[in-house]
Amino acid sequence: MEPTFTKDDLKFLKIVGIRADDMPLDDAIAATAEEESATEHDPVLEFLKENNLPINRENYLYVAYFGKPPKELDAEQEAELPDNIREDRGDA
Repeated sequence: MEPTFTKDDLKFLKIVGIRADDMPLDDAIAATAEEESATEHDPVLEFLKENNLPINRENYLYVAYFGKPPKELDAEQEAELPDNIREDRGDA
């Protein structure tokens, strides 16, 4: 059975800048073992997964910063992101 969003759900997602139709549902639900492990300790990833939203940097930051993500993250903020969400700056 395919999950559905209420009008209030869709309104909230629109407010925080997330389109619920960005990715096919099967792709959104499918997660690697690494993502599942990270989700256990990350409420933002849990929210994205529970709501069948694409797990990507843009969505993660919108949810993490309540719809108002900073234009740039400093090194400490970047380091706190899950590995699969971090931006590779090539600084290493």
